[in-house]
Amino acid sequence: MQIGTENQFIVGYSLHQRPTDTRCLKPHLEKVKAALGKLPGTVVADAGYGGEENYAYWESEKLFIDLEKCLPCCGSHRIPSNKE
Repeated sequence: MQIGTENQFIVGYSLHQRPTDTRCLKPHLEKVKAALGKLPGTVVADAGYGGEENYAYWESEKLFIDLEKCLPCCGSHRIPSNKE
């Protein structure tokens, strides 16, 4: 199950037979686009959604991927160890 939200409201959801993040992102966003008439301007997703097909899709749709919202505590965009 994928769920899209904006300002704490659910704007879309989708169910998938083969649920891996890399396979679900594009179909999910296309469903959100069909329902809202447009895609959101910013996408926040974890590394599980990464992949060449998704990167190409984001670029073709001119979506902004906000890395600061994904990992706000990490300037180097990596998860800190317990010692840091």
